[in-house]
Amino acid sequence: MKRGTLNTGLAESVRPSTIAFSLAAAFAALVFSASPIAAQSPALQARLAEINQASAANKQSLSHYTWQEQQTVSIKGEVKKQQLFLVSVGPDGQQQNRK
Repeated sequence: MKRGTLNTGLAESVRPSTIAFSLAAAFAALVFSASPIAAQSPALQARLAEINQASAANKQSLSHYTWQEQQTVSIKGEVKKQQLFLVSVGPDGQQQNRK
């Protein structure tokens, strides 16, 4: 049985193919993430603007609604706690619970 030393050096344990693959993946991510932004057609940009406008209108409409939420805590089928809340959308867009 031959005895040797344990090589713990990071530079010697990383293969060149691993480094090349990592660099290629980083380059591909950079190229593919930037190209769709530059390649968008005016029709696609107009449709995206319509979607964003409709989303804002829907959010505004939802801010006028209120609904009830019931929370029930049960352990092994036995109800331990039950609460009823009046919920609405606050000015920050987050749901607000009121008792």
